[in-house]
Formats: sequence, structure tokens, C-alpha cells
Amino acid sequence: MTIMTRSGALGWWQKELPKHILYLYKDNYSPCGWKEYTRAEHNAKKKERQEANILRKRHCLKRVPCYIYVFFINSDFLFGGFYIAIWSIHGIWYLKRTQYKHLFEKIRRHLPLGLLPIIDDDIWFNEFCKKYPMKPRGIQRPRGKYLVHCILDSYNNLIDICL
Repeated sequence: MTIMTRSGALGWWQKELPKHILYLYKDNYSPCGWKEYTRAEHNAKKKERQEANILRKRHCLKRVPCYIYVFFINSDFLFGGFYIAIWSIHGIWYLKRTQYKHLFEKIRRHLPLGLLPIIDDDIWFNEFCKKYPMKPRGIQRPRGKYLVHCILDSYNNLIDICL
């Protein structure tokens, strides 16, 4: 490809190119004449590159260490019972039975704790707390934690757990 810059056109042809043209070019094996490369084309390519870089940066995933945290709130009032959460430097996610059901099932498959898969959740929670114990705190008795890795997107939303 042969390129003729604005200053080259002024020197060779004694002709000033219009302001919107950055340079002229032609292919070595092309029979047609010079083609224009304009500021609009340059800005469109630049914007396309910038948008691609922004999308690439926004959609990156990161793998960070986290804990599976199980605890029992010993209360007869409203919020008593077992809870399961994912602790990380980037946040805490409580695994509700509706929203993160697939993650809860994945954890139960990875850590069967010697129980049958059809066993009630409360029995599994109890066995988890016995196998991976933590010191009790407040009304949280029993409690336990297990170290794993989780996958987060660039907005720190929980995507998956690597067991």
C-alpha cells in the first residue's frame, strides 16, 4: 500500500488536500487511483476499538478464594434456622433456595459428608458444622466454614463456585 500524506500532496502536487482528509492511499496492485482516508473513518475505527476494549474489560471473570459458611440461628422467632453463605473479600452472598439453588446443589454434591443425597437439608447442615467446625458466636450455634474458590464478574456478582 502506498500512502500520500497531506504534506506529501502539497510537496508533490502543489495541491492542499481538504481538511477532512487525513491521507490518500492506493493498493500496489490496484488499477484505480488514490482513495481518501477521512477523519470520520479514523474516528469510527477508533471508537470501535475503544468499545471493544471496554466490553472486554467489563466482561472479565476473576477467581477469588472464599468460604462456604453455614450457621444456625438459635431463635424461635422469625429468622431462626440454618443459613448458608459465601464469604469473600468482595462480599457476602446468602444462598437462598430460589436464587442460588444450583450452587447449593453443587456444594451438596461435592461435600456429601457420608449422607445420602435425598437427606433433608437440616441434617446436611448439621453434619457440615460438625465436620468443619468454627467457634460459636452469639446465637449462632453450631457454625462451620470450608475454603473454596468462587468466580466473580467485574461487578462482583457471584457466578459460580470452584470446588
